Parts: sequence; structure tokens; C-alpha cells
Amino acid sequence: MCSDSSLVRGFMYAYKCSHKEIYMNRKLAFIIVLLIGILSANIFAGVATANQTVTIQIPKLELCRINAIAVTLGVSLPAIAGDPFIGSVDNSSYIQWTCLNMTSARSISMDLNVNPPAGTALDLSFVKTGTFSGTAAGATSGGMTAGPTYSCATAIGSGNTGTGATGIQLDYVLSITDTSLLTVGNTPITMTFTLTDSF
Repeated sequence: MCSDSSLVRGFMYAYKCSHKEIYMNRKLAFIIVLLIGILSANIFAGVATANQTVTIQIPKLELCRINAIAVTLGVSLPAIAGDPFIGSVDNSSYIQWTCLNMTSARSISMDLNVNPPAGTALDLSFVKTGTFSGTAAGATSGGMTAGPTYSCATAIGSGNTGTGATGIQLDYVLSITDTSLLTVGNTPITMTFTLTDSF
């Protein structure tokens, strides 16, 4: 038969063993958490990086057109015999462009390859139609001739005019200056419009 002291010693021994197991379990749990943390740090520390350079190029660009390829102007008879011949007008054409400038604003100039027929005068008004960047040059007077360069538009910044009835409107006016010099026939005139960096 066990004495009371033996029971006490047995109880204390069991208590110590149980307490030791709890301590060991906690220690083991702490070690596991620590190992997980270390492994996670090593995983993240092992991520590699690489660099790439992306270059965006914005070059100087320009594109110019006349929305109508051809215009016909002529001399017509008056309503009443005895009255003078009648010239003609046309305002159906527009200079249109898309451009990207590097530094200075652009301009548009124009020249003719041949003179208008004798006895006539051909003039041209430049009218800005739209909200784009640019200033119309106004109008010629006294008749245009082959040789000189005429200003159409200045201070053209980067942007575009749009299409349709927008841009620099070309208002042609053909006048009769001397009836005695008129001859029957057609005179094709090439109007060359040039978009440049400056004018």
C-alpha cells in the first residue's frame, strides 16, 4: 500500500512531466514558426529583377492636301447683250493639314507654274475656317503670276485642321481685265501649295 508521500511524489512527477511536455510543445511550435519565417524571407529574398528601356519616338511630321483636286473658272456671257463679259468665283476648296512641329511654327506658301490667260486676272483670298492653330494670310490683289511665292497661312502649330469644310478656304476670283486680249481656249494652271517650317 502506497503512502501519502509516495502519492504526492507521483503526482508531482506527473505534473512535472506534463508541464515539460507543454513547454516542449510550445518550444517546438516557436521553432516551426521561426523556420517558416526564415524560409519565407529566403523565398522573397530570392526574387530577381530585370530592367528594360522603352524609348518613345515623336518625330517631326507633316501632311498637307487640297480637298478638291481641280477647280474650273471661266468667262461667261452677260444676261443682256452689250454688257461686259463676266468672270467667275469658286470657294469650294480648302487647304488641310496634319503636322507635328519640333520647334518653330509652320507656314504654307503657294506658287503658279504659268500665268493666267491674257486679258484676265486671277486672285485668291485665304480664309481660316475652323478652330485649329494657324493664321490665314489674307488675299492677293492685282492678279497672281508665275514666279512669285504667295503666303497662304502662317503660325501653324502642331495639330490638324480636320476634314470637310474646314482649313484655309481658297476663294478664287477670275476677273476680266481686257476683253480685247481674250482668246478662246483652256489654260491649265498648277497651283503648288507647300507646308514648310517657316516662311
